[in-house]
Amino acid sequence: MNGGAYPDLFTEDYEYFMQAQIPPERTQAELELIVRIAELTPGSRVLDIGCGTGRIANGLARQGCRVTGIDTNQWYVDRARAQAAGPDVEFRVQDMRNLTEEEATYEAALFWFNTFGYFDDATNTDVLRLVRRALTARGVLVIEQHNRDWVIKNWQPTLMTRHGNDFFMDENTLDVIAGRTYNTRTYVRDGRVTGVAEMGSRLPAPSELATWLQSVGFGQVDFVGEDGSRLTLQHRRMIALARP
Repeated sequence: MNGGAYPDLFTEDYEYFMQAQIPPERTQAELELIVRIAELTPGSRVLDIGCGTGRIANGLARQGCRVTGIDTNQWYVDRARAQAAGPDVEFRVQDMRNLTEEEATYEAALFWFNTFGYFDDATNTDVLRLVRRALTARGVLVIEQHNRDWVIKNWQPTLMTRHGNDFFMDENTLDVIAGRTYNTRTYVRDGRVTGVAEMGSRLPAPSELATWLQSVGFGQVDFVGEDGSRLTLQHRRMIALARP
């Protein structure tokens, strides 16, 4: 999940609540969607950027893909390696901004579950340029994140998420002009505060993201929602598919 930013957010507390929010059936549905929209087949080489504990990377490896997962969080990478689905998946500690050694290596690259947009616009675009370089001539980049228009329509300045008697509280701010969200998250477990983290994330409109992608060499950019159909205001999630 961590691409080189906000180390105070991506902790054991984060993973504890994510396990409750993302049951196995959701992961399976997401894997099936990824395979379908990215047109993956057994043997496809896939780069999972901000792989976290390997939820998606290991799932794709079990389906026959050859997967490399990168994350800056050593604890996450250790967890991913401990659950590695055979020899066709590799995990390493690496910042997405340093993805300089790869060239024409992968048939697909993934930013899944809000792992794109941590940095300023120039740096975010530089990251896209590095990923474009890492893809083969027929490769595809998949970016999955919140649908900005749905978020604005359904904006909640505070949000509580429970896991049994434990919970975390999000205090949210939206800069509409900059297209950025800012979040302070407080974790409470066993009746006590176990962590407080802050983060910000860029939420580009589809047209903005398409412009960035085309500026670094992608020719075709399409947008779908979480069900794989054409993106609409009703979709909570936005998925960009970019091809050379």
